[in-house]
Amino acid sequence: MTPFVEERLDMGYDRGAVGGPEFSTDIVEFGSGHEDRNANWDDARGRWELGEREIDRKDLDYLQAFFRARRGRAVGFRYRDWNDYRAQSEALAPDGTPTVQLIKTYASAGESQVREIRKPVAATVTLQRGGATFSAWSLDSTTGIVTLTSDWDAAIESLTQAAPAVVTITGHGRQTGDVLYITGTGTSLDDAAHAITVIDPDTFSVYGSDTSGDPAYSSGGTAEQYVQPSESLTWSGEFDVPVRFATDEFRARFEAISERQNVALYFLASLPVVEVRV
Repeated sequence: MTPFVEERLDMGYDRGAVGGPEFSTDIVEFGSGHEDRNANWDDARGRWELGEREIDRKDLDYLQAFFRARRGRAVGFRYRDWNDYRAQSEALAPDGTPTVQLIKTYASAGESQVREIRKPVAATVTLQRGGATFSAWSLDSTTGIVTLTSDWDAAIESLTQAAPAVVTITGHGRQTGDVLYITGTGTSLDDAAHAITVIDPDTFSVYGSDTSGDPAYSSGGTAEQYVQPSESLTWSGEFDVPVRFATDEFRARFEAISERQNVALYFLASLPVVEVRV
């Protein structure tokens, strides 16, 4: 049994739901009236109530099938929170590596909370780089991770055992302060982004590095340049929330037959859902 399915509860059943973000805070009150507050969670967790409404037989059949297929609380699914499902020009945090996580930032009075967006709606997502439309990327809509296309890459020709390490790439064309992603050298520089200091047109040193204890470089390896930490990279689009049912019990009550419409009416009792970490 899979713990999560990439299926959204049909829109319409989530309209009218009551709920939103919640935190967990321990509060100790003193006789003086002062108190200590300890936040247990860094991120909010959403919780909603879908039940307590009148539905017809078609809706009942759909909800029962969806609930049974999720086995109550066992399997997570996508959910649309109509109070918060859009991002508009949200700033991302590129770090010079090939990937960046979609996020949404909530800010007030100098304080902020960053939320990772794990379930974007792929067809709605757009990116802008420096205020202009940006298309050199791909999106994993199951994780919210954007994979960027490199602006530049070149094969490494030599790499010293030193602090800092010096890399040779003939005619590299880079500038001091650029952040490059290095892979495949067999040294401690691999699979990480590094700021560089240009020595001459063919060499640069890797800021803060120390490869003196690494195996001697023999051959291979690539340096790549992606969107830089100093650049503006933003995204817009829609997103879902990963949730599960917060109950293992589905409760509905037969109400009446509507003779005029020739349909059966039912009352759906409490049907809570809660956000899950994925």
